[in-house]
Amino acid sequence: MKKITCMATLALILLGTAGVATSAHADELADKAQQVIKGDFGNGQDRKENLGTDYDLVQSKVNELLGLASVLPVAPTDSLVASAVVSQGNFSTASVSAQTQYSHKENGHNEGQYYTISSSGAMITKTDTGSIVSGDVSRIRSIGLEKKSIVLNYVLNFDASGNYVSGSVSSSGYVSAMINLVPGQNYTGQSVNFISTTSGVALSGSYIYPITASLNLN
Repeated sequence: MKKITCMATLALILLGTAGVATSAHADELADKAQQVIKGDFGNGQDRKENLGTDYDLVQSKVNELLGLASVLPVAPTDSLVASAVVSQGNFSTASVSAQTQYSHKENGHNEGQYYTISSSGAMITKTDTGSIVSGDVSRIRSIGLEKKSIVLNYVLNFDASGNYVSGSVSSSGYVSAMINLVPGQNYTGQSVNFISTTSGVALSGSYIYPITASLNLN
């Protein structure tokens, strides 16, 4: 009887230990699933090699997190998850708005008062690796007594998942412009200040307030 009792006690200890290990492993799988969704483990064969023996369990968890398990009774596949991740962060429309401030008090407005300036329709061009968003922001014939213009031309590159990769913006003069987006970030569904400029001085001596432009991706 004593031997049986000892064996039962040992079995309970082992079961308890296994339960703790299983719980810890479940947490580890959940963490890896989140990393897969972010793209940290790559795609296809790279993902299988990086995940090793945990591949099937992690893929199943990814499907669960993405809401696929309830509508797809089939076994999880890498291509299915990859497609879901891409569609989750991609965008199909883009719009831009821009503003600056009046340099003088005249014509019913005050110096420093904000107003909207022109921006062309943001154009989306699909490529083999993602999308390019391009366009311009213009302050037309309103610079100093010379009534010159400032035109900012921008080009933004995004990968197939909608993540920002790189970009550039040029200025026709008076001010310097910069892109404020962070590589690797996904801005789908957000309104973000993506261009800002320095201040400047017109030939007539008038102060030129900075220009800011916002990007909306949906």
